[in-house]
Amino acid sequence: MFSQYPRTVALLTSLLPSTDRIWSDDTPLLSDWLKMHGTTFALPEFVAALACLEEYVAELQASPFDFSTPDTMILNPTLHVLESEWLNLPAYLAGREVTVTAGKELVLIWQRLDGSVRAKTGTPQDLLALKLVEEQTDLETAAREHGVTVGALDSMLEHGEYEEFLLVPDSLISRSPEIFVANAFTGERFLTSPAFTLQWHITQACDLHCKHCYDRSQRKAVDFNQGVKILDDFRTFCKTQNVFGQVTFTGGNPLLYDNFLELYQAAADRGFQLAILGNPTGRETIRKIQAIKPLEFYQVSLEGLESHNDEIRGEGHFQRILTFLDILQQEEVYSMVMLTLTRKN
Repeated sequence: MFSQYPRTVALLTSLLPSTDRIWSDDTPLLSDWLKMHGTTFALPEFVAALACLEEYVAELQASPFDFSTPDTMILNPTLHVLESEWLNLPAYLAGREVTVTAGKELVLIWQRLDGSVRAKTGTPQDLLALKLVEEQTDLETAAREHGVTVGALDSMLEHGEYEEFLLVPDSLISRSPEIFVANAFTGERFLTSPAFTLQWHITQACDLHCKHCYDRSQRKAVDFNQGVKILDDFRTFCKTQNVFGQVTFTGGNPLLYDNFLELYQAAADRGFQLAILGNPTGRETIRKIQAIKPLEFYQVSLEGLESHNDEIRGEGHFQRILTFLDILQQEEVYSMVMLTLTRKN
């Protein structure tokens, strides 16, 4: 009967010389017993609340929910929001080394799609996400009211989706079932995409003159105001297709775009994941970019070993790339190196 109380039982066993007077068949709920008798045994005051939390978890574990795909973002129907008189109780339940102290907080408990049960302290961001979804609030309006960007609200909702206390419709970015079907080599997860990437060529300006460059046209750079409109359109597209959006800036060298930091900020404000395909730059530029929103990755190109690479991309390029990769590592930016495959490399 008391197998549903692993953390509570472990705590009681460590504190009491004998637990025979507690584990009895006529004890309906351990939390009730602890509320009545905890002070008799000089037990920590939070132990009844811990047992109560484990009872909620056990109840959800015992009743797997039959989830269906919603038509719009909704609260997980198994979600419980509990008022707690103790701080850090979910972390203690999870076995973390924390101190449980008196204080009010809200605890979220829900069943995930795989049947597992999660309990966590509700952060202000979690609670705002729940409020936005429950009230079906327009995000642009909410962003103005709370003095934040719409991207910040998107990130809160995306976190709730990741944790699965919010449920969302399936992605509409999918392969045609008339052409692609799941099989032993291609699972279902390869047939739809949770994300969509805009690889955005914002400028032709470049500080290299690579021999194999395929685009030496003189197209004008993206107008900044038009660029902001493109970002708004892309956000609308991602929302209607039920996907996360990523903007990967490229060129030319995107860092030579006159208003790059401003355009990067506009993309960050709309909640997109961000990346750069570009050339080496200085540490201070990377720090300015990271201060706006950390990059998902920064991709550079090498065409092989030093002599072959520099023949194509210019003398000294190989060493500049190695130095720049060190800067990216030191600034905690994930780096990628790509090449154009030829018979010579």
